Amino acid sequence: MIEFCERNFLSGMTTSNFYDFITTAKLYSMSSALRQIDTFIANNLVAIARDGTLNLLTYEQILHCLRCGTLNLHEIDIFQVVAVWYLSAHSEENSPFVVTKIESLASCL
Repeated sequence: MIEFCERNFLSGMTTSNFYDFITTAKLYSMSSALRQIDTFIANNLVAIARDGTLNLLTYEQILHCLRCGTLNLHEIDIFQVVAVWYLSAHSEENSPFVVTKIESLASCL
């Protein structure tokens, strides 16, 4: 049953509701679906940033996206996405820490 659900699970995923799919896939240990979601995120990173849901991604998830073989963005787009993600998810932190984290993310490229 889980395998059937996993195959049909992602058909309704969009850039604005992807995080709900992550939560559900983790809850039911759908490892194949999680890999497909990671690829979806990497392929739609700019659109996710535009939708305002980029801040839902953890550091590990954004790092995985940057390392994903299917990520196909210009360097300036990658920088803008990382800056938007970091500033929206960590707005209360001080600026030297922000620079260090962005530099560590940039080193993945």
